[in-house]
Amino acid sequence: MSPANEKRRRTRLRDDLRDIASRPCTVTLSEIKKCWSQLGFFGLEPKDRRTKEGILFSAKGGIVFGVSDHHRGRSQVKAVYVRTFLEAMKTLGFSSENPEDEDNDTR
Repeated sequence: MSPANEKRRRTRLRDDLRDIASRPCTVTLSEIKKCWSQLGFFGLEPKDRRTKEGILFSAKGGIVFGVSDHHRGRSQVKAVYVRTFLEAMKTLGFSSENPEDEDNDTR
């Protein structure tokens, strides 16, 4: 991937993360899956699999977290799972908190 294309994808992902962080109580599982799948462009091998209680997400580097989706009839996931997702993304270097760090990114 060219550096310009990588920067564009990274910016788009961070924009999505900022949007999710701004409304943790109304985030859907499909939004989390969409962001998680974008990690493949950065060589992080994102994976997700269905479990009895929800979805288990993992990525290269040992990042693992789960999202419960057992609330039938509601498309939103609980805010605690959104925070767990955002922490995992922050650990991987995709913070939603500091947009000015984007220019100083060394990845």
